Amino acid sequence: MNEEWNDSDQSEADILRKAILAFQDNFKTYIKEMDNDLYEKSVDYALTFTKIDGVTFEQNGERHDNEEEETF
Repeated sequence: MNEEWNDSDQSEADILRKAILAFQDNFKTYIKEMDNDLYEKSVDYALTFTKIDGVTFEQNGERHDNEEEETF
């Protein structure tokens, strides 16, 4: 993910998205290498609290639909 982004046709929003994704990837790699238990807990946390309509996450063959559950 450490590619150079010097394409002048890219919008500022595209450049920002790429920078955020590169940072996230580097951060994730560091945490996973330094403390795998913390990494696994972080993934579980993110899967639990990331709610995006129409997006389904899958981890180790287990689906995480992230749909709000109604509670009464």
